[in-house]
Amino acid sequence: MANPVAEALPGGPYSPQSFRDKWGFPFGKGTWWVDSTTRVAYTREQNPELWRKAVILEINDHGFDGQVFAVAALGFLTDSYALFATNVVLPSLGYIYWPDVTDGSPELAINCVTLAGSVVGQLLFGLAADKWGRRKLYGIELVLVIFGSLGMAQASSGIGNNMDVLKWITFYRFWIGVGIGAEYPLSAVITAEFADSDHRARMMAGVFLMQPIGQVLAASVGWAVLNIVKSRGLENLPAHGADLTEDQKLAILSAIDTIWRWVIGAGCIPAAASILWRFAIPESPRYTMDNHDNASQAYYNTRRYKRKKDNEETAERIRRGQPPDGATETNGQSSTNTNEHTSTTGVHPANSSNPINNVSRMRSVNTAANNDGTQVTGLVATQSPKVTFSQHFIEDGNWRYLVATAMCWFFLDFAFYALGINNPRQISAIWDNYLPLPERNDTRYDWPSTLLIGIDNPTFLNKTVPDWQNPFDPNTNIYHELFNSAKQYILTISCGSLVGSLLLLYFINNIPRKMWLVYSFLILALLFAILGAFYKRVAFTESHWAIVAFYILCQLFFNFGPNTLTFIIPAEIFPTRFRCTCHGISAACGKVGAIFVQLILCAHRFRSDPTSLRFLLGVFSIPMFLGAILAWIWIPNLQKNAVTPERPKWGPIWPIYPSKDLETLARGWQYANNTEGEDDPTSGVRVPGEDQKLGLQKISNLYRTVVTKYRHGGFLK
Repeated sequence: MANPVAEALPGGPYSPQSFRDKWGFPFGKGTWWVDSTTRVAYTREQNPELWRKAVILEINDHGFDGQVFAVAALGFLTDSYALFATNVVLPSLGYIYWPDVTDGSPELAINCVTLAGSVVGQLLFGLAADKWGRRKLYGIELVLVIFGSLGMAQASSGIGNNMDVLKWITFYRFWIGVGIGAEYPLSAVITAEFADSDHRARMMAGVFLMQPIGQVLAASVGWAVLNIVKSRGLENLPAHGADLTEDQKLAILSAIDTIWRWVIGAGCIPAAASILWRFAIPESPRYTMDNHDNASQAYYNTRRYKRKKDNEETAERIRRGQPPDGATETNGQSSTNTNEHTSTTGVHPANSSNPINNVSRMRSVNTAANNDGTQVTGLVATQSPKVTFSQHFIEDGNWRYLVATAMCWFFLDFAFYALGINNPRQISAIWDNYLPLPERNDTRYDWPSTLLIGIDNPTFLNKTVPDWQNPFDPNTNIYHELFNSAKQYILTISCGSLVGSLLLLYFINNIPRKMWLVYSFLILALLFAILGAFYKRVAFTESHWAIVAFYILCQLFFNFGPNTLTFIIPAEIFPTRFRCTCHGISAACGKVGAIFVQLILCAHRFRSDPTSLRFLLGVFSIPMFLGAILAWIWIPNLQKNAVTPERPKWGPIWPIYPSKDLETLARGWQYANNTEGEDDPTSGVRVPGEDQKLGLQKISNLYRTVVTKYRHGGFLK
């Protein structure tokens, strides 16, 4: 007997046409993802707004989407590992291939090419994802990372150094960078568009948690491989290898060469584990209904992806191109009063499998919570009519959103990548509790370098220390150099970042994200100002632990605040048709800031003053302060007023700030910043704006408040 639901679906009955359709992808019965070949016969929808609202309610009724989260998180882990693996492999590369280089130019080339590739990937894939769709590009970025990682792991100087290994490495690092950059807009936007409003922020914070985990993993793999190969004589290698035999030198070089190749090649493992699922991911339902203007297709795909089936009457309406609407029989019980399914507060019951009830609930809900907690008349927010990029950003004033997200990311990465990438020298400067000087008349050659080190060339005054070596402890051999770098990186950078990400993951719905972005920027500005002020007094002394503690605290607040939030916010506040492009532009500005700070650090190099790092740390407080100002005046509130949950069985009661849906946030600057509002396209009811008073008027209002309190003695009361 034919399935009446399948017969009634647009385009006729569904029949498996491939192994993927029949068995699911990649294994098991049923369809794990929506098959890209499944299409609904296009019809002009009688009421597209009801279709749109049906799709949004289907998404919001699904809850936490573990499949999308797992696939996005695993890919983001791969890219984080590939990006921060340079901290592990650069000393090894310098030891083998450029032992006499002291100006840091190979390190600068590798890092800047990687970051430049990220800029290209973020811009290119962001634009392409808005033009051609998310699913057509998702997975290609991992192919690029795998290609670049395998290629770099096999890079060689050839026989008799007839090839330039640095050029091969930079070539492959560029493609790794493109893949890393593409990951940002794709993973962020896909996660946001598949997530329901209640879990969206936590899903995105969970995806970004993979960045500090990737940092820890890269350093841990390097540490593990180092301990595996130390049996080749690395551990007992003298600090200066002038007396080594040729066989010993060859064994040491072979061992060090093995370390960096394994570290780079291991990054392909998580990429290979997730790439199949990425190629099979369905198209974002929001992209289908907003960019393709095909809400019925989006509804069909969403229902199939959620493994839901429509009853016969609903399927018949869909077949005729009508939205799923009307009273019908549900689970054997007749229901004609749609208000029975709606609470007086407008909160929809979760996990409703009947789309008829979904739309009926929408029609009965005529109140919604505004930004200030008041009740306003209107229906669920819908996407604004199609506009061009220039209309939305120039004429409607939404350029402020883009400038705010882009510049906040620029200011963040300017400081973050100074401490987080290519940092063995910076970290060693804060961990050493004394500043060694060469003994008088102690001149020597430090194999594999041919540079002469002695009292006439103090290590921190002249360019005599190879790039691979710790300039503050030149008596350390390569084994202990790599061992200490990995240990210090994990303790100083990775642990603080991991704790910060975990804290934000836990509290993401208990704090107002916009204001926490402002406050965390200000906290970082204060921490950097304090670091710059007392650095010289405690550096290279027994009190150096204070600098280490502040470094860790900075990393904690990076990921507890702006580093994670600058990733989340651009995926929330822009319309679907521009969302990937704007996220890519914002992320690209961040990587431009990272390139700038790499150039500054290369010129810095601690040559004339071993405590000169204090100036750079102090300067970082300025971009942190500027980031706080921009976030405060130009980024809208992302959440509604706080609600108090029921008292838990244990622990304190934390208020919950419910997230606004993407469609409300996409209304833009004019809706968020005025009281006039706009007409709902379905009901024609006037929906007032949120009157958030964004812009420079925030500064003037603050000034007037301060002056008023000062004149009336308010600060002294």
